Amino acid sequence: MNDIPPDLMTVREAAEKLRREPRTISRWIRSEYLDVVRIGPARYLRRAQVDSLTRTGPHLDGARPLTAAQMAMVRRVMLDALDALPTEPDSV
Repeated sequence: MNDIPPDLMTVREAAEKLRREPRTISRWIRSEYLDVVRIGPARYLRRAQVDSLTRTGPHLDGARPLTAAQMAMVRRVMLDALDALPTEPDSV
């Protein structure tokens, strides 16, 4: 068995820690919600990133993470909303 650095974990280990199916973790990787480190053909996740999800993970309740396209749309809407705000304090 290959020794992997202690700061990395397998998809299966991440799935166990997050109480998700490995295919869900793979989907999160494809949607770029999770960063992947490739060593040869194997895929690993950064332990710190997975650990941060256990502390702050809003997606652990069953909600899906946003895709890159959805995040871009949210950014556009927020920027449009900011542009629409009045610049003068008296005009509020």
